[in-house]
Amino acid sequence: MVISIHSLKAILVTIALSVLISSEAIAQSKWDHGFSVGLAYTNFSEDHVSSIDSERYTFEALLNSSFKIWNQYSLSRKLGVNFSPGFSWKGARLNAELSNYEGIYFVLPSYLEFQLLDQIAIGAGVEYSYLISFGESSNDEIYNLTSQVSNRHQFSSLTNLRFIIGHNISINLEYSYGLNDLFQFSRFNTMGGFREMINLRNKGIQLAFIFQA
Repeated sequence: MVISIHSLKAILVTIALSVLISSEAIAQSKWDHGFSVGLAYTNFSEDHVSSIDSERYTFEALLNSSFKIWNQYSLSRKLGVNFSPGFSWKGARLNAELSNYEGIYFVLPSYLEFQLLDQIAIGAGVEYSYLISFGESSNDEIYNLTSQVSNRHQFSSLTNLRFIIGHNISINLEYSYGLNDLFQFSRFNTMGGFREMINLRNKGIQLAFIFQA
């Protein structure tokens, strides 16, 4: 089969237009993608359910890490909705017992983000977390407490402040606070007698670098 010059030109023009239209569609896509790597100071909020004395021990924050696939859909020029699944480590240290209580979670934060200025955006929403594993570590000993948690499905309120420092890089400051109980912690005195019962919830503040594709 012989293709005429005019037919060949028409085919090439059609291909060129298709590539141009596809490129323009990608460029104007409402989706932005990337990944984020973060460090967070995580801790527990405490609800002292019952106690027989007034002495209170608080948990101290631990430095943990997170990795997420960053996705944002633009609803308008200044408003977007973010879905960023990933993995995060959360926990705290109880100095009174020299023990760390930490868990690894699959996380899915979802929030609306509004761009206040060219380089600043704020957002608010919720984060769903599924507890994969939870344990206590003290010196060289590790105890698996996953089966003892109150609820492996965790929900947290979420607020964020994002600084856009380049076309493909931004810094995200994020605060989360647990909405449901994670673990019921029982404290005993040195004689083995009951002291108090504490319901624990996750909370933390995270600083993450976002790299957009």
